[in-house]
Amino acid sequence: MANLINYYLHRSYTASYCHRQIDNDIEDKTNILSRISKVGFQFLLLYKPAANLCNLSLTTIRTASNFSKCIKRIESQNFDEGMFSDAYLTSLSLITLAGTYFNFTIGIYLTTVSDISSNLFQIYNSIKKQDFEKALELLFQAISSLLYLGIMLFGSLEITLASLLIQVLTQLKLASKEFKQGRYLETAANIILAAIKVNESKNQFSLIRRRDALLQIQKYKDLKRRIENGREINELYDHPLVKLVDRINENSVILEDENGEKIDFGSHFFGYGKDQVKGMNLSLKKENNEIELEFKVNHIHRDKLTKIISELKSSSKSELNDLLKICKSHSTQICFSEKDSLKMNSYYKPKDLVISLKDIGSLSIGSSKDFVGLYDRVRIRLKKEKNLYDLHEVLTFFDLGNVLKASAEEDIDRMKIGQVFRMCCPKAATIFERTDDFFDLSLEKLKQKIIMIAPEMNDNFQKYLSRVEFREILPGRMRCIVKGLSDELYELGARGITSVITGAHSDKSLCKRIVSMFKMGALSTQVRHYANMIQNGLSPITDFKSGGSDSVFTQLITKNNESYNDMWYSGKIRLLYSLKALDTISYQYHYDSSGNRSLNSWWWGNNYLNRPNIFKFIERENDNYIGSNEIMIKERIAPEYIEGMVVDSDSLKNKIISALEHAKLLKTDDAGNKTIFGKSVDAFIQVGNAIAKG
Repeated sequence: MANLINYYLHRSYTASYCHRQIDNDIEDKTNILSRISKVGFQFLLLYKPAANLCNLSLTTIRTASNFSKCIKRIESQNFDEGMFSDAYLTSLSLITLAGTYFNFTIGIYLTTVSDISSNLFQIYNSIKKQDFEKALELLFQAISSLLYLGIMLFGSLEITLASLLIQVLTQLKLASKEFKQGRYLETAANIILAAIKVNESKNQFSLIRRRDALLQIQKYKDLKRRIENGREINELYDHPLVKLVDRINENSVILEDENGEKIDFGSHFFGYGKDQVKGMNLSLKKENNEIELEFKVNHIHRDKLTKIISELKSSSKSELNDLLKICKSHSTQICFSEKDSLKMNSYYKPKDLVISLKDIGSLSIGSSKDFVGLYDRVRIRLKKEKNLYDLHEVLTFFDLGNVLKASAEEDIDRMKIGQVFRMCCPKAATIFERTDDFFDLSLEKLKQKIIMIAPEMNDNFQKYLSRVEFREILPGRMRCIVKGLSDELYELGARGITSVITGAHSDKSLCKRIVSMFKMGALSTQVRHYANMIQNGLSPITDFKSGGSDSVFTQLITKNNESYNDMWYSGKIRLLYSLKALDTISYQYHYDSSGNRSLNSWWWGNNYLNRPNIFKFIERENDNYIGSNEIMIKERIAPEYIEGMVVDSDSLKNKIISALEHAKLLKTDDAGNKTIFGKSVDAFIQVGNAIAKG
């Protein structure tokens, strides 16, 4: 029921004025108190802050009046044909009263339907009595209410103008009638109300002319289209995320840190966004009394988003606000601001541009291309009482309407094609995936185009495309893998990957970091920040500048390495990971590049474009090992991929064992020996830098 109500409320338009037929509320025209109340309510309804209370009061009076009529009929046993209309209107007024208590807009809908129903019954009775003048008067009132209903359903400025003009005629006709009957108070009230409606009609006509003038400008035509798309919500009615808060709660990823405290990594949903969302992963969380959606936008749409934001910022504030009003947006104002992108203590902090849509929500996005790791990150924030339809309205305002759409099988196959292309031909793929053709061509034509760009991809597609699957990075969050890729890399000479623990220096803090990683895995800087784990690694700000912030930094171990001293990065503790972590399709460099993903960096130049594919990378490192090499693994390496650990002393080894035992991470095998991830403690934790073979 809540979803049904939210659906219709979102599709409804708010009229610029409040309208109801008070004659159906206060029928007594002889009592002076009733006459004064009737006139008073007519003017109070013009004052929007008082309209809600007035409607509630009048609906209560109408309900009591209709109920009283039914009781009198029952008591007098008067069950003529008028009994049906009285019973119907009483039932409708009871429903209207309940609706008004629940929601003002629902109350207005039901009141208007009640007014029209009452008019129809009265027109029928008037025609039966051959009182055609009365029937005509009631017809005008019914048309006025029908037009008011049309405003709420369609939001048309022309319907609003027609409704106001009909009301002017109705008020003037009523004024003439009241004057003839000597009710001068009502006569004066109707003339004043007619004058007010004339003025509102004039303003409405000016608004229509203003709309027509603004829509001569292309960017405002585009904005109107985007605002109108915000109400196109038919596809969302049965959406899996329609119970937004419930789904966030149900899918929340909670992991424990070294102290046993629960860390919220948000809720993750795969398979959305079509061509707009990188990796088709959406993240949702509740924080600070808000609902937050986060995703990364694809390159093509990031450029389009830049254009939209630029047009909004360059537009007149008054023109934007007028257009919001004209197009009946649920937002009444657009505001621009900046805020820190990250919660961290640093002199040089990246900024997000925040565009707030008053009364709905806001969009924030990285404001500088200098911070590659944040530039494509989009965050939508809503108050917690908002729903999926409001989220959709914010997204469509920025032409991101596909974000909530489920990706079709074709979209998923397109992503698989792109991943294989990027794995085998990084430079060509990086350039091509930033073009419209990548998203617009049919799958067959896409493969043909790629093969034309890089002929070797014909064999690569045959070899790898059928092996592309999906693996969870976090529950609900998926990443493409190539099944069996690690076996092929082993044949080329790769034996594993490794990383040094950084950002912790004392033995105590190192042990805590190990316990944390054994519980939660190795996390990228960006994943840690998303979970409010402000634990810095070697270079947190540089990670966000380079674009490496969403990856875990590792180094290659080859069959020819004799010692971990071959690696330039050193520390007291080194973790060893399974080669299977490379199934997730990495990117890599021979020399330290801080995980650069910038196409044209002043510091790293164009080395991202010229990065080697994983096969050539391993072949070269196997032949001539470069100690500063780096392999970037997206977002997280789960604990099950940790195969061992290298420490610099027996003393530290014992401290780590003690910490793991305290955290209940040590298991006991059938022989009574302590184990870590299925290996004996001594086999798992190695002291010294010699690389064990086999």
